[in-house]
Amino acid sequence: MKKMKRFVAAFAATTVLMSCAPSLTWADGPYTGLTPQDITFDKSLVVDEETTYPDVEFTYIVTVPAGAIDATGNNDTLRVLPGIDGLTVDKVEYTSNGAETGDTEVTNGTLPDGVTTTAEATPYKYLTKKATVNLSDVTFTEPGVYRYYIQENSTNQGVHNDQKYNSTDKKFENLLDDTNNTYRTLDVYVQEKSGATGVLEIQGTVLYEGKITTAAPKVATATPDSSLDSPLFTENGAEAAKKSTGFINYYNSADLYVTKKVIGNQGSKDKYFKINVSVTGIADGTYAVDLTNADSTINKDTTDATKSIPTGGATNPASIVVAGGSGISQDFYLKNGQYVIIRGLPENAVYTVTEEKEDYESTAVAKAQDTTYITVGAGSSAISFEDNTTGTVAADTAAPDFKTGFTNTRNGVLPTGIIMSVAPAAIVGIGVLIAIFALVLGGKKKELDEE
Repeated sequence: MKKMKRFVAAFAATTVLMSCAPSLTWADGPYTGLTPQDITFDKSLVVDEETTYPDVEFTYIVTVPAGAIDATGNNDTLRVLPGIDGLTVDKVEYTSNGAETGDTEVTNGTLPDGVTTTAEATPYKYLTKKATVNLSDVTFTEPGVYRYYIQENSTNQGVHNDQKYNSTDKKFENLLDDTNNTYRTLDVYVQEKSGATGVLEIQGTVLYEGKITTAAPKVATATPDSSLDSPLFTENGAEAAKKSTGFINYYNSADLYVTKKVIGNQGSKDKYFKINVSVTGIADGTYAVDLTNADSTINKDTTDATKSIPTGGATNPASIVVAGGSGISQDFYLKNGQYVIIRGLPENAVYTVTEEKEDYESTAVAKAQDTTYITVGAGSSAISFEDNTTGTVAADTAAPDFKTGFTNTRNGVLPTGIIMSVAPAAIVGIGVLIAIFALVLGGKKKELDEE
């Protein structure tokens, strides 16, 4: 009973003390959840200057670090947290139609990273689109630096991902030499808004090349655009040299030139020959055809020159559409000195060129056999056709163009006996002339004798 009285007394004393203590409040929170605006980064596709942009798409895989990355001891970095779930990146699509509203196209030979290729044999152009990073499903509830890894996931034929241009070797190569190629690191800086307790805001975002596994830089030297339309800003830190604005990809392709040459004393320079170009192992899309040095339409007439032309005429197409994995099988009609160019065949595409020679002898251009070569034009504008009529586009970033074709020969020799068949008549005619001449001379002589 005494123990119970002591317990009650102690409890009552404690209650009195607690009632006298001041109430506790949390000055910094809880924070109101922040769902930020979407942001963007650049997505650039580089092609040869005269190549049509391919029909390709790029998708992105988003992951986060396995755990927090602690700050280093020199007090110039911040602890990094794994990104909050929900961040996604929209796919980016290119088509043969080229630039759309909001895109940026540069055709002067300058690349997205500022490298100039105007002096190269094949200058380049590029088209930049904006890849949207969706933050609408992400809610940040604490200040901190949140990290995401964005990997470009593309298996488009002929497209080399995450590239830079090597001016010495005059070719594109991987931006990074390790497994971090095709990755970008996105750091999102979330802070408490100045003068607004418990309210969070995005201080800025930074995109880095590869997968960064170190702590984040602490000091920003520029303030990001408040609208976050341009999400990147510069900062001091160990990783400053690896900042990125997005991805650069290169479409490796080759152009196919096909020509016709006609020789021989019976060869018609006006005659059109039917040539078929077949291309297999080629992605669906639209492939431009350069008809600058060929006729776009050919009318059928009664002469032998248009014997190969279908009734109603023929058309050399300005583009070829490939759908459903069908590849290319396209007829062209060329006469002496003409040629067509099929632009932008992707690496690993296999081409075969054949022709209907009619009553001509046909000689195909053959690699390393200079007697079969064909030269079109003269001087600095001359084009030499020296490649086989079959070939495969090289699977590297310096794939050469192909120039091939056929020489058609037709000669005629007058049959023996034709000249001999007219010889007797000629001899008789000469004899008659001699006889007449003799008679005339004889008459003159007689007149002189009589005088």
